[in-house]
Amino acid sequence: MNLDSKISAYSSQVPEEIQLTLKALANEYRLGLLVAFLKHGKMSFTEIKNKLKTDSSSLSRHLSILEDANMVNNILSKRKSRISSNYEATEITEEIFESIFNTILGKPNNHNEDGVSREMKDEELEKTEIMSELLKLVDKVNSSNQKISLRPLK
Repeated sequence: MNLDSKISAYSSQVPEEIQLTLKALANEYRLGLLVAFLKHGKMSFTEIKNKLKTDSSSLSRHLSILEDANMVNNILSKRKSRISSNYEATEITEEIFESIFNTILGKPNNHNEDGVSREMKDEELEKTEIMSELLKLVDKVNSSNQKISLRPLK
């Protein structure tokens, strides 16, 4: 058995739904789309394209991957003779981001690693701040090729 088949034996044990979710999160473009949905809510294809200044082909491909992973809903509605399409992040997406943030960075508390008290603006960070911190962490890890610990900070 060669190394690739050993790896495949392990990776095949991960359910397809989880593989699709991890694939969706493993791309900066899709990560940016998810954060945009969490910040701005429901948007039409044209709104997304204009707001993010992206091309239709790339946007369509990435939205499709996010839909396959159940991270984005495509809501079709009909007005008169026109069908419109709006996209929004699913509740699962919000839960995933919150879970990742809490697992990797730990829940906000009033002490740093040395136990020294620090002031917090609010007890909870706003969603946009959470997403910003998560994206900074992803960028930091990607740029430094560091491994990160998946245990909560104390």
